[in-house]
Amino acid sequence: MTEQKKKAFFEELLKQAKQITEAARLSDNAPYDGGTMLTALFSTVSDGSGVCTFETELIEAFEGEPQVEILVTMPFEVADDDAFVELMDAVINMNFYVPMGAFGFHNPSERMFFRYTGFVDDKKSVADMAADVIELYKKIAMVIGNVFAPLERIATGESDYETEAEDGVLPEQE
Repeated sequence: MTEQKKKAFFEELLKQAKQITEAARLSDNAPYDGGTMLTALFSTVSDGSGVCTFETELIEAFEGEPQVEILVTMPFEVADDDAFVELMDAVINMNFYVPMGAFGFHNPSERMFFRYTGFVDDKKSVADMAADVIELYKKIAMVIGNVFAPLERIATGESDYETEAEDGVLPEQE
């Protein structure tokens, strides 16, 4: 993808993202290559709560085949080592059932995240490419929204993975 099309894509993505959140901006410090990245805040729970940070960049893992990487950081902090162990148990078990992407934990920042990567069709118009990413945001928000509350309870030490799985709130491997 040309730099010009990449720039136009991010400008269009920002425009479309601002239709669903006011908290969206572009920056030139993407982790992968120091290039353009969109950062936006989106609610992941239908009641408007569960606001997470979505960071989006384009990467080229394979020459000539751009990919979008969406990294979603969850706002809760892990209370202690016991809560961390429970949270990791939940992540390991949930990732077997997540229909797209994967949950993880970033040790340096001590934050839980969700990461998705997928190829983008750069033969499409920038408006269509951006619309495809907005649809991904909606799907990712739904995935996160389904588990946000139980993960927050586990992270804060209010609950544990076993309880959340027994209550049928989080998936459990059989």
